[in-house]
Amino acid sequence: MHKKKNIKDLGEISEMLTPSFARGAMEAQVPKYQMPQGEMLPETAYYLIHDELMLDGNARLNLATFISTWMEPEADRLMSETCARNLADKDEYTQTAELESRCVNMVARLWNSPDGEDAVGTSTIGSSEAAMLGGMALLKRWRKRREAEGKAADRLQDEKGLDIPIHVDGASGGFVAPFLQPEIEWDFRVPRVRSINASGHKYSLVYPGVGWIIWRTQEALPEELVFKVNYLGGEMPTFSLNFSRPGSQVVAQYYNFLRLGMDGYRRIHKASQDVALYLSGKLAGYEELELISDGSDIPVFAFRMTEEAKKSANYTVFDISERLRDRGWQLPAYTFPKNCEHIAALRVVVREGFSRDMADLLLGDFERHMEWFRAHPEHKPRKSGHSFRH
Repeated sequence: MHKKKNIKDLGEISEMLTPSFARGAMEAQVPKYQMPQGEMLPETAYYLIHDELMLDGNARLNLATFISTWMEPEADRLMSETCARNLADKDEYTQTAELESRCVNMVARLWNSPDGEDAVGTSTIGSSEAAMLGGMALLKRWRKRREAEGKAADRLQDEKGLDIPIHVDGASGGFVAPFLQPEIEWDFRVPRVRSINASGHKYSLVYPGVGWIIWRTQEALPEELVFKVNYLGGEMPTFSLNFSRPGSQVVAQYYNFLRLGMDGYRRIHKASQDVALYLSGKLAGYEELELISDGSDIPVFAFRMTEEAKKSANYTVFDISERLRDRGWQLPAYTFPKNCEHIAALRVVVREGFSRDMADLLLGDFERHMEWFRAHPEHKPRKSGHSFRH
């Protein structure tokens, strides 16, 4: 959410963009929070925006996010070629819809959809929407069942023998476990699992904007939740919280599936896991730190200061996070949820594109800052970190 700015309260510097190029069209200042009265040249608008965006962090150094921050140039090109295609308009963009269907089939089989069961699924804007759709389907089926039994839909009775269906939110691990821990039975091999969702833009290696959900059978997705839309041309069934969205992320997902295959995904995730284990192992060597996890499940780990270090050190995890920003590293320091607020940790997410060499560079910067803390005993530790405010 963003708040409307009160322009009267802003100074000239905050209110205006001041171009620094000496071309005629850029001599005047440009308002930031209201539309300018006149037009400008396309390259003028481009450079105004381009130059401001240079202040953003380097996505490749962002170890806070699970989101994919690198794809191959060929995938970038395909996304650029298809960004204008509306995925909701399946009658017009039939081949894009076909690629979505192929991805659904690939994901269903990746998650061990049993032969002979009519699994059904769709792409979404991300794993959050996908999880909501899975919950909606379970809720609708539960209400119908309770109504059929003549019992109030809003009152669960304490009965034995209830068949409890499961929806699995595989947000990040759903595209890691099949490749690194295939022996773990968490998917449709578990009979109670009715649906699974995961993010396509995390460890399925696509840029932000795609998720996937698969239902075990057609029956698991109540028909009344599926809308049949015909105003874009042909009648197309759809189930989503969104409608119009670009087809480019689905195209990029199909590219990855086609390009990498099972072996490619396994190789990439294993390399990320190896880097995570290497990095966590090195950090575990600091007597002031202790690991909460080490990256042996998904290529993500967290660490915190030991209880002894918290009592005597002149820094906290928030200080470490802040100082690492001097070279662009983004490692989030945060406190745990309610009842565990006393635990403050740093998290490292290792993704494709973060190499062993980059891990060594991070470790070098980490040691440099630890030496700084040792050399400045007068430093006062921070109790919390910066939060982003709109």
